[in-house]
Amino acid sequence: MAAKENFEYEALHDAASIGEYLKALRKGMAKGEIRFASGDDEMILAPSGLLHLSVRARRKGADSTIQIKIMWKEPGSDPAAPDKESLAIS
Repeated sequence: MAAKENFEYEALHDAASIGEYLKALRKGMAKGEIRFASGDDEMILAPSGLLHLSVRARRKGADSTIQIKIMWKEPGSDPAAPDKESLAIS
């Protein structure tokens, strides 16, 4: 059976519960395995090597957004060179 290719979840949450999801992502990154599950839908990803990080923040009128994207190549593919710039989030 082929591995699942997509997982999507969208819902309203308060800031504290989203913080808990972000902590779970941090722990999963540290151990090299992140499991996503909602109902019968599940996906496991294994981030490793150099990861590409994209952060975007936007405010437009009363709406604000933060987009965080983390990408990596599966083992055995060509590695990318690390970037030299740093990011500060506080």
